[in-house]
Amino acid sequence: MARPKMIEDELILKLIEKYYLTICNGKSKKLKIPDIAAYIRENANCPTYDATVLRRNKAAREYIDSIKSAGDEVALSMVTVFKSLDVETFLDTNRTRNSLKRSLSLLDNYYKTIADSAAELNGKAKAIQIKISKLEKDIEELKTDYEKQKNKNSTLKTEISLLKTNNKALQNFVDTYVYPEVANQLLVQEGYLSNTNDIIRKDAFDDNLVKTTTEIFSESNVIQGLFDKFKDKDNGK
Repeated sequence: MARPKMIEDELILKLIEKYYLTICNGKSKKLKIPDIAAYIRENANCPTYDATVLRRNKAAREYIDSIKSAGDEVALSMVTVFKSLDVETFLDTNRTRNSLKRSLSLLDNYYKTIADSAAELNGKAKAIQIKISKLEKDIEELKTDYEKQKNKNSTLKTEISLLKTNNKALQNFVDTYVYPEVANQLLVQEGYLSNTNDIIRKDAFDDNLVKTTTEIFSESNVIQGLFDKFKDKDNGK
């Protein structure tokens, strides 16, 4: 037959919560089994209640672990649902001066926990708001940069399209009016093509290429006159 519990679990859990809020001021790191057991022993009027009994209480142990794992933010959620003061019960429970002083000190710690938790959360809220403002600014800068890159990309696409059109026109011109061997030699000289079997000899190319300085003669007096006219124009006459 199981031994009867010294104190009901419901009362133990309430005392643990009260100890956490009023004595520990919502700081989960301060939750120590021996200290909690002493608090329960004193406030539940059970002189034999000790740390060993508390450790064996599965509900109490799990409750303490849940508070520690949840972090100190859980304190604010606890105090917001904490029951308001029942004056009649408070006075009936604390009939002596010492008892009244102790209970009032607990209440003072309770309200201090509320104030500290609110101040801490307010500080965190401000820090989060600053972070949000910075992220919003970064997003706007990224949007602006994206639009710039988008416009730049559009301009480059237009330039590429124009270059393709010009290249096609030049290719058509070369295919139509220039011998393949001559075209290849011109590309070699400009560094766009390596030597191939279809390229004419360089000495023959240089000898036969018409340049702006090349002397041109024609048996036709009319054509020769045109050549001379262009030559005089180039010389500034």
